[in-house]
Amino acid sequence: MLSGCGTTAPLPAPRLIASSCPRVQPCSLPAVRVRNNGDMNAALDQAEGAWALCAAVVDTIVECQAKDQAEGLGHD
Repeated sequence: MLSGCGTTAPLPAPRLIASSCPRVQPCSLPAVRVRNNGDMNAALDQAEGAWALCAAVVDTIVECQAKDQAEGLGHD
């Protein structure tokens, strides 16, 4: 009998592991048109808010990746 024609059980299917972490999105700042000091203060507030939101998203992804890596799910 040929070795490829044996009656052994087939190998189990490989286990797929998917990361549950969200995809990284680029950070962006809103466009502004500054005409006076009040506009500049408002633009600064908007920029700080946008960076804070972006930092929160990045922190969430970092935490998720650290959790996945601790559980053996990380992709290095």
